[in-house]
Amino acid sequence: MNGARPPKADLTTDTALIREYVENLINAGQTVIAIIIIMHSYGGQVGTNALYDLGVGSRAQKSMTGGVSHLIYMCSFALPEGGSMIAKVREFGNEDLLPQVFDIAGTAPA
Repeated sequence: MNGARPPKADLTTDTALIREYVENLINAGQTVIAIIIIMHSYGGQVGTNALYDLGVGSRAQKSMTGGVSHLIYMCSFALPEGGSMIAKVREFGNEDLLPQVFDIAGTAPA
């Protein structure tokens, strides 16, 4: 999320940052009725995790207003509960490609 190379954050900290940001928007007391989230690539997993239980319907059941009305996945990962990107890579037998996809050193693969 912060562009640091090598990354200093992980799925947990990225998720927490987005959740806190969206909760602040929802709870600000403004007349925000709904928030639409557009997620790309890895952001799909972060957004799905971060926005769990912040939907308009979930909040209405608790007599709360506002919330997230739509999740839009653009070339991103829409995974089932408990799923992960790495598990999907393993499922398709592409684990050997991980160093090329997740270039965490900031240099191009050889």
